[in-house]
Amino acid sequence: MVTKNLVFSFYVFDGFEDNEAIKLHLKCLKKYSNIFDNAKFVISIKDTSNIGMIKKAESMITECGFKNLEFKVKQNDCYCEARTLKDEILDKIDTFEGLTFFAHTKGVTNVTNKEIKKESVLKWVAGMYYMNLNFIEEVESCLIYHFDCSMFGSYKVVSDKIENKNRRWYAGTFYWINTNRLSNNMKNRGIEMPKLHDSGYAEFITGELDELGTHCDVYLYPFEYDSAGGLINFLLMNDQYEIEKYKEYEKALGI
Repeated sequence: MVTKNLVFSFYVFDGFEDNEAIKLHLKCLKKYSNIFDNAKFVISIKDTSNIGMIKKAESMITECGFKNLEFKVKQNDCYCEARTLKDEILDKIDTFEGLTFFAHTKGVTNVTNKEIKKESVLKWVAGMYYMNLNFIEEVESCLIYHFDCSMFGSYKVVSDKIENKNRRWYAGTFYWINTNRLSNNMKNRGIEMPKLHDSGYAEFITGELDELGTHCDVYLYPFEYDSAGGLINFLLMNDQYEIEKYKEYEKALGI
């Protein structure tokens, strides 16, 4: 039995409980909470003395049904997800057993942006959960049994960034990590992470290891939507059964 940990950066703000992205995150977290043996939620909030708002967030998260649930509060800034990833995983990487999944409250600002299609934001959030948490056998195969990767996850195709010649940008920041393997690979190669850069950590690791002659330490795969809003991913391989299952998933979430 492989121990599975969750570290989650949860953004809290005025009216957060009514935010459609927050509601969707909580639905997805509840759906997949049984996967995890341990869960740490870092509540990111502007005013850390606002006990009422913090307790409200803790109560909503607790209702998702996580085992061995832990909370931590940090003052929010524009690097809140990056700080959580670095402070709670990368700086403590030798303390984790098994596999660790990192995620955050993606889409909470974009879902209220009138210049961005709300449905697109919600589909992205739902897709990140599905693609990362609905294929646990693939995760274990990649990170433990058959491959030598340190990180596994999916990212949304962002055409103006993903093919940028200067960097590959893995949009989404939902990762599974074999922390023991990543720690050893970093130590053996003298790699130090940049302080702040959450979406770019996978890109950074890939680039550093590739330059040093090691490949495939990071296994990330893209997903995108066709013009009709249907999910496209190599994992599904145009399998109509899998496609219908995903449609039912979105329907159950109310998207």
